[in-house]
Amino acid sequence: MIGSGTMTRRACTLGFILAMATAAHAAPPLSEYQLKAAYLLNFARFIEWPDASGSRGPIIVGVVGIDPFGDTLESALVGKTVRGRPFSVRRFRSVQEIDECHMLFISSSEAPRIAALVQHFLKTPVLTVSDSKNFIDAGGGIGFVVADSRVRFDINLQAIRSAQLKPSAQLLEVAHALRGSLK
Repeated sequence: MIGSGTMTRRACTLGFILAMATAAHAAPPLSEYQLKAAYLLNFARFIEWPDASGSRGPIIVGVVGIDPFGDTLESALVGKTVRGRPFSVRRFRSVQEIDECHMLFISSSEAPRIAALVQHFLKTPVLTVSDSKNFIDAGGGIGFVVADSRVRFDINLQAIRSAQLKPSAQLLEVAHALRGSLK
């Protein structure tokens, strides 16, 4: 007999997978950055930020560097809420401009500065995300990868823990790869 905790976890995992499958199979096919924007929405659904990080205001999603999303990010996030919180999208030219952010997409244009950017947000409740090569190895939180011709993501558990974030088991189950541990 399967316990209710297992059933709940499976139901949530199925919900995450179905949300991504729906986005991936909508007509016409979604572009790479439409899929990545949908992932960002789902990351917000499956990660818990500490209470001290502004749990009542909007979830601020920032982009630093050359923005590969265009208006795709707003299209995916505006009007959506997670736990009753709306989204706000901000773009930054440099890390010095970032005053408040919950989730930060670090553009591949910032590849030469990835390690410094990641170091800047170490031990702060900011989920760092990028599609730059070796982002996870540089200490980033979630790195997009293309595997089997599909957009997927790897998670750096040590970086997530350092940021005081709590990923759900469902998010961890659908990750392409996990690095490190939460302990």
